[in-house]
Order: sequence, then C-alpha cells, then structure tokens
Amino acid sequence: MSDHGEFRQLKVLHVVSVPGVGGAQAWVAGITSRLSKMGYRVSIACPDDASSISHFNGCGEVIPTKVRYSKLTPLSDLRYFVELLSLLRDRRFDVVHLSAAKAALYGRLAARAASVPVVIFNAHGFPFHDFLNPAARITLATIEKLLSRYCTDMVVCCGEAVRAYALSNNIAPSSRLVTIENGVEIPESLPERDAARRTLGLPLETPVIVTVGRLARQKAPENFLQAAASVSREVPGVRFLVVGDGPLKSRLQALAEHLGIATSVQFLGFRDDVPLILRAADIFALFSRWEGLPLTILEAMAAERPVVATAVDGNVEAVEHGRTGLTSPAEDIDQFAMNLTTLVREPDRARKMGTAGRRLVEERFCVERMARQLSDLYQRLDERRQTPTAVDGAYMRHRHSHGQTD
Repeated sequence: MSDHGEFRQLKVLHVVSVPGVGGAQAWVAGITSRLSKMGYRVSIACPDDASSISHFNGCGEVIPTKVRYSKLTPLSDLRYFVELLSLLRDRRFDVVHLSAAKAALYGRLAARAASVPVVIFNAHGFPFHDFLNPAARITLATIEKLLSRYCTDMVVCCGEAVRAYALSNNIAPSSRLVTIENGVEIPESLPERDAARRTLGLPLETPVIVTVGRLARQKAPENFLQAAASVSREVPGVRFLVVGDGPLKSRLQALAEHLGIATSVQFLGFRDDVPLILRAADIFALFSRWEGLPLTILEAMAAERPVVATAVDGNVEAVEHGRTGLTSPAEDIDQFAMNLTTLVREPDRARKMGTAGRRLVEERFCVERMARQLSDLYQRLDERRQTPTAVDGAYMRHRHSHGQTD
C-alpha cells in the first residue's frame, strides 16, 4: 500500500532457477500464494521439471523455463537468458523478483534489457561466501556488485546477517538493501508426537533427533554424524533422522557405518511430509557452515521443536540461545554434541524451548508478515518510479519508523 492509500494490482513475475523442492522453492511458493490472495497478478518462471511445476500449482500462473541447475554452461545459459528476455518483453511485468543464482544473474540482465520497471533480487545468501577460494570469491563478488548497482532496484535480504554481509562487502548502497525476514506457514493444528510416530513407524519412547537439508558441504552433515556418534555414546538408543538428498549421501552412509551408528541413523532422502517428521522428533539440529535465514529452522520452531544449531549468520537471528534452542560455534562438534545431549536428557526444558520457538515464529517469522512487508515494498518501488524524489524520502522514513536503520 502506498502512502496515498492506493493499491495497484501489479503484474509480478517471480523467477527461480533451482529445480525440485527446497528452500528457495518453498520461499517462492509461500510468498507467491500470499501475493495472489492479496490481489497481485502473479506468475512464476520455474524449471520445467515435473516436481517444480507441481510445487507451484495454485500459487499463480506457472511458466516452465529451460534452465540447467549446474555450474555455468554457456550455451544452455544463453538460451535461458534469451527465453527470459523474450518472456519479459512479451508480457510487460511491473515487477520482476528473482531468487537463486542463475535466475539472479540472467534474470536481472534480461529484466534491464527488457526495461522492466522494478527489478528485485532476493538474497537468501550470497555465492561468494568465505569458504570459496579467493579468486572465485572476488570474481563472484564483483559480478554481484555490478548487478546490484546497475541492474537491481532493491536487494531484499532475508535477514540482518545477510544485509550486514552485503554492506561489509560493499555490494550495494545501504539505500538499496532492505531486510524482510523469511517467514513460514504456521499450521493451525499440530499432530501429537505419538500419533506422528505411529504414522512414520517410529518407536514411541525413543529420543529422536532430526536434521533437514541438502547433503552438501554448506550443511556439514558429516559433522552432524560425528556429533550423533558422540551423543550415542553418552545416551545409547537415540535415533537420528537425516532428511534430504545431495552429492554427499553415499559418503555419509559409509561414514555412519565407520562410526558404528548405521543402525541408529535413517537416511530418509527427499520427503514431502517434513512437518509430520518434525512433530515426530524431539529435537531439530542444523550444523551449517554458512546460512541466510534457514526456513528449516523456522519450520522446526513452528512445529514446537527446540533447535540445536551452529551460531552462524541467520541461525542466531532465529535461535535464541537458552530460549528457543542451543547454539555452538561453527565446526565445534564437541559442543554441538553436548547441546544435543543436554536436551535429550532434559525433555521438559526442550519442550519449553519448543513452545517459545513457536511463539517467536508467530510474532516475527510468519509468511503473512513477510508478504505484507513485501507488498509494501512493491507498492513503494512502483510509486517511486513515477515520483522518485518524494517517494525515496517517504520510503526511507518508513524504514526508520519500523526500526530498519542503516
């Protein structure tokens, strides 16, 4: 809504380049379904695999695109750019909102070439993280600086840690960086723990710890297994569920055998019943090396589960140590294991943390709040292109009045 109270039913295109169902896709599905209900004319340009198309059905108009989820592939990437450019020139969207690396790169270039009025990049994190080699990091950071400064009207950061990282790397002026925290759907009713366990075939009395995420370097699943082995030595009988898939899966299965915990760890692969699994578990764990503001943590909190996580980036924005969960330094396997063991041994404390986490999500990390803030941004940026000076000032005053300072 603009300061003048006029709501424009803008044509909005969300572009995501990652196939399947994961964090970026869940974010896009959540926000587009809300924006459609608010009156926006929403379209989603997504990969043309069946799972992606199915995932976005009901969220808006689904436009399949031929994008390869891999490293740079010049010929297919050029085709993807041309496909996006043709779409944007033909459909004349008011706002183009981009998520994930290839969408952010080729989508912003295509949007500027097609003279799209408002171009937004949603930063769930940046590809030039500290774990890259210096040459790759400098190259990717330079590309992002150029895109953010010359092809982007606003960079939406999913948390304050992401915005701080962008500022520290001089990615864009502070006036082009705004924080709109991730939000998740909050189920109105939750299945009872024992009922969820019966559905999944899990024993009722056994402590269960679950981790959800891509089995790749960022999530450090090998560290989680090391911690699981330590917990098992301290509290025999604990069951560990690993939800997700990725390039490290076979290596992790071999590691579980080597650590002697293969019978205690279940690799469940990709699942579409994560909320049920969270309710069946007692504790949610995430051993990330770097993050934006992970939806899995918010979903676990919405399911009233305490969180044990590494104290990196956006993790600490959601996990309040001692209140909604316990945190430990990155790579500190021993402390992570101690935190898990503590909550296994203190179930009443764990339940109180889960209740506090649910309240925090309701207050701060719900998808409705995120949608209202994003809608406000769309309206203000749309008005700014018509009266730039006046609305720029009004928008900055609005940000300060809501506690979003530079």
